[in-house]
Amino acid sequence: MSEKEEKALTPKFWAISIILTALFAAWSTFQSGFMMYGGLMFSMGQNVVGMPTGALLLLGLFFLLTRVVPELTRISRKQILVFYSMIAVSLAHAGYFVPWCYYNGMIGIRTYITDWDAHIPTFWAPPKEAVEPMYLGGLPVDWGSWIVPMIFWSAFFMTLTVFALSIVSILSRRLVIEQRLPFPFGEIAANTVIYSLATEEQKRQQIKLFSIGMVLVFLYYVPWWLHLGWPSIPDIYGWYSPPFGGFFPGQINLENLGGALPCARISFPFAPFLWAWFYLLSMDILLTATLTWLLFYVILPPIAYSLGLFGVGVEPTWRATVWKLWKPGAICYLGFWPAFAIVPLIIGYKYIGRTIRAAIKGEPAGPNDLMSYRMAYILLIVSGVAILAFYMVSGGGFITSIWGILYIIISLLAFANLRGEAGMLICAHGFCGWFQPLWRHVLATGDVSLAVAQGPNYSVPIYLTYMTTSDIHYGTVGGKLAYGLDALKLADRLEQDLRGVFPAMIIGSLVAIIVSTPIVLWSYYTIGFPRVPIHGDGIWWPNQLWPSSMNSSPSPFEPGGHGPYAAFGFGLVTLLYLLRLKFAWFPLHPVGLYLGGIGPWFPTGAAAPIALILKYLTFKIGGTKLYEEKGVPLAVGAFIGFTLFLLVGGLISIWRTFVPA
Repeated sequence: MSEKEEKALTPKFWAISIILTALFAAWSTFQSGFMMYGGLMFSMGQNVVGMPTGALLLLGLFFLLTRVVPELTRISRKQILVFYSMIAVSLAHAGYFVPWCYYNGMIGIRTYITDWDAHIPTFWAPPKEAVEPMYLGGLPVDWGSWIVPMIFWSAFFMTLTVFALSIVSILSRRLVIEQRLPFPFGEIAANTVIYSLATEEQKRQQIKLFSIGMVLVFLYYVPWWLHLGWPSIPDIYGWYSPPFGGFFPGQINLENLGGALPCARISFPFAPFLWAWFYLLSMDILLTATLTWLLFYVILPPIAYSLGLFGVGVEPTWRATVWKLWKPGAICYLGFWPAFAIVPLIIGYKYIGRTIRAAIKGEPAGPNDLMSYRMAYILLIVSGVAILAFYMVSGGGFITSIWGILYIIISLLAFANLRGEAGMLICAHGFCGWFQPLWRHVLATGDVSLAVAQGPNYSVPIYLTYMTTSDIHYGTVGGKLAYGLDALKLADRLEQDLRGVFPAMIIGSLVAIIVSTPIVLWSYYTIGFPRVPIHGDGIWWPNQLWPSSMNSSPSPFEPGGHGPYAAFGFGLVTLLYLLRLKFAWFPLHPVGLYLGGIGPWFPTGAAAPIALILKYLTFKIGGTKLYEEKGVPLAVGAFIGFTLFLLVGGLISIWRTFVPA
């Protein structure tokens, strides 16, 4: 680090960074709880496809400020890196899932799904009589009843942060430096910083295209959020009427084309932020995702139906046939997904061996290391033991708790590779399936009383693990790992060392915990639990403990069920990894299998062919030069424009919560 960069991290810089982080953590918490169209999607800090929209929004605002106040370009790259690291990890916590859904779940268990009430210790949530007043609103917060649960969950969240960041430190050199994985959102952050600090003369064309992309995508969403805020304004896009629907506004569902393609599931996202993101992915990933989507959801299901493979008298709809009989969920979530954790780990065993030897020898951290390997492994072991203690002190059995922690590790390893290759952070719906073998004999009966009779040995580990890793719930650990790796990619692109980055991440997580939890409790006591838009998850998440809910997820242990599909998916990913090791020219990428196969709720597969065509045309017309000098700035600007839309949409949503139209 140069003397100039060393002096950049002054006490004044740290104080300003912490204050700004606290303010934006508060904003993100409010927005994710009150956002229209579901806090699930439009949280500033996280999103169903795992985008660090809050941190990138700040970089977008910084770009706009530098156009007005050119003196801001004097801010050092080191300061931007450290602040980004702090705010990204912070907003991974202060978003939709954490802290809202943890506390929602506790309230739901105490007041709604009372079968599990006796399993939940009082240091998770106060008794039912202390929780019920939250339904009324207009009351002061009962801090006395919640202080112990607040301490427990805060300690649990911070321990998981340390656990995730220790894995980041161990894997970062291989993923960021040796393999040079693209980390698309790290690239978006880096390009935004570069355009912000450059003068018009230095990168005139790139800055112009970046600005055009930003403005166009922002304007694209204006009619929608105007209609949300002022319903009298016509919904010119028609996103609330068929054939539109789904998680993504602008997702058009064509289903089976009116029966022309029996059992097909065709949906296209009219979402430029998805196209812009995918445009930055490699051609082999886009090609594989396109082929997987076409085969899984468009081509093979009608063929199987016409051949009678789905049986006689089955409706020619996707839901009645494909998900239950074709089982793409089992292939993707039980097969593809764990392979992204295990196969790269086996392939890179020599690297892991080097890190262990470096830890034993006590080698110091290098400029591209978050910390020394010895410190990383010490933190990994200590935090892992602490997590086990949290499980067991809450009532979980030793074996079931170990199984849950092992699943967290597998999740983080999969997240790291998916994030690095494609920017993805979507967990496996098959979590329930792989977590079931220890109590499958209970769940197979569908008898709630048998599951309840298992006591906390069943409910505590499965609830903690499910809420920590499954589905979209990466704010607890996966998001901090992903955003941490994004920050290290940013450091690599900006040619900065990592001094100050780890403390910034720890501070960011701590600030988010301190700021967000009181906001959640204040909202429920003051506004009233039923009147906070995100309160419905107080029923949804604890309901996943019920055997009927658990059994609805694909499991490799069902009689005559998903085992072969899981094995096929795992084997296919393994085969593609090995072929790419053997043949540099091999055109298919294993990550593309997951990107194209995880639909239909996440229309990532259908977005791949659009991005593939755009990228192919770019290279066909102007080659690499056209892509790097014009395509990338336009795509990066388009995504930043989406984050600016979220800012305006969030303001309108919060306002309309308190001032209805």
